[in-house]
Amino acid sequence: MARPNVCEGTIPPEDVLSPEALRTPGAELFSGTHWRVAGEIDSGLPPLLCLHGGPGSTCAYFELLDDIAADGRAVVTYDQIGCGGSYLDGVPSLWRAETWLAELEAVVSHLGLDDFHLLGQSWGGMLAITYLAERRPPQVRSVILSSTLSSSALWGREQRRMARQLPEAERTALAAAEKSATFAGAAYQRAIDCYMDFHCADVTLATSSRPAAPCATGTTPTACPASTCPPSSSAAPTTSARRSWPRPWPTPCRARAGSSSRAAATSASPTTARAIWNFCAHGSPTWKRAPSSR
Repeated sequence: MARPNVCEGTIPPEDVLSPEALRTPGAELFSGTHWRVAGEIDSGLPPLLCLHGGPGSTCAYFELLDDIAADGRAVVTYDQIGCGGSYLDGVPSLWRAETWLAELEAVVSHLGLDDFHLLGQSWGGMLAITYLAERRPPQVRSVILSSTLSSSALWGREQRRMARQLPEAERTALAAAEKSATFAGAAYQRAIDCYMDFHCADVTLATSSRPAAPCATGTTPTACPASTCPPSSSAAPTTSARRSWPRPWPTPCRARAGSSSRAAATSASPTTARAIWNFCAHGSPTWKRAPSSR
């Protein structure tokens, strides 16, 4: 199958943020919103506009959908402000629903999308619901909600319920990080890895001649009941079996210098990720409303 044509560009900052927002100290570092189109928008088929997840991911993983464009339907993606090619840090006053909605509308306007399908994945699904409920855009022909949620309050309660299933040391580290809003340090990272291995990773422990690393309770994973101690992340899970799931508590993302891959681009800054986490955890009441049918 022939690969589709790919076009990329940047929407100028003044077309994304309001004049007031652009005057915010630090906003001058924003170079605009990076977008990517696989295929031809004017092919005759309504394109698919994709909203990426996070907190603070990039649109790179949507490149897996490029083959859709081979059948004539363009796939439109973009890096949300604070992420990837749209990187910005240190302006917490911008991390609110209005910013992301205005950016989404800027993408629609800039690319001339007057009839399209909308796909929201994870956090992107929450943004899609907010967009539909608050803006009621007539251009949207259909919406696909993938691995997302309709009640941020329920999601937040479930994340904390699952965190309570971790060993005491990991629970303490997560609670301390959230209380202090400091998401760094070895104890916090061990807690996150523990949470991911226990709840979010499809892990196959590789057979190895080396002994398994002890987990928080001081026992080996094989001797520790699954209900009280998940496998240690250093106990040699096969890399191919691990999933890169969005983490419920954000961690700093670092650029991978020297890489030419879009997938290796910087994700969100710690402050961006924390802001989106707050938005997810405490939410907007509009996420509980279903948009009226047209």
